[in-house]
Amino acid sequence: MFLYLFAIIVCGGFMCLSIWQVINFIDMEADYMNPIELCQSLNQWVVPEILAHGFLTLMFLLMGIWSCFLVNLPLLAWHIYKVYEKRHLYDPTVVFRHLSDYKREGFVKVGFFFFSFFFYLYCIYASDQLAPLSLLSRALTVPAAAIYCYAERALCYLLLKPHLSMASDTESKCVFCAIATTERSRVVAETDECLVFRDINPASAAHYLVIPKQHIGNVATLRVFHIGLLERMLQLGTQVLHKQGYESSQIR
Repeated sequence: MFLYLFAIIVCGGFMCLSIWQVINFIDMEADYMNPIELCQSLNQWVVPEILAHGFLTLMFLLMGIWSCFLVNLPLLAWHIYKVYEKRHLYDPTVVFRHLSDYKREGFVKVGFFFFSFFFYLYCIYASDQLAPLSLLSRALTVPAAAIYCYAERALCYLLLKPHLSMASDTESKCVFCAIATTERSRVVAETDECLVFRDINPASAAHYLVIPKQHIGNVATLRVFHIGLLERMLQLGTQVLHKQGYESSQIR
């Protein structure tokens, strides 16, 4: 019985850890942190997570609780495979290349631990040995509800964050956003979506920059719906140079 209680506590910790990992991946995708900081932050928890989950699965095996053992077996096999292939730690040189895979794995883990948490809770209530721990098991409904609310809010944050406006501290420090809002003296043309301005250190007689008015942190944050914006930016820049007498073959 106490093994179920231990499993609930450990599983709740795993669920929070997985949500935190996915948030870190999204932060790096949005250019809020660099790959080195990300890997240093995540790698310190990889081995403890693998060992804790392996210990929990072993205890289920030794105690003969086959249903819980079989539930945890796929994740244990995945951890063993990653350790065998030496892929369990995050490498800052390749983490950005596999970012989508890491995010997908994180979401799967969140769903797995979420299911496991309430599965263990059900096992406590369904156990024949419930009587000595009835008050304790019922008291678990309070932290269970709290963790459920936290997980629900965190998942909503994860799903909505990539589509939120980047009007944050990063935007306030963006040089291009400052030009678009305050430094208007160098602007030569603009539309509702983008503008053209002279470069402060021109490399040629007609050196202009075209930027969107919407803050975009870097190329990695571009989405499919930005394609039309990029095309209109290119058209606006071409129009400015054509008005100054430049041919299309001279534009680069």
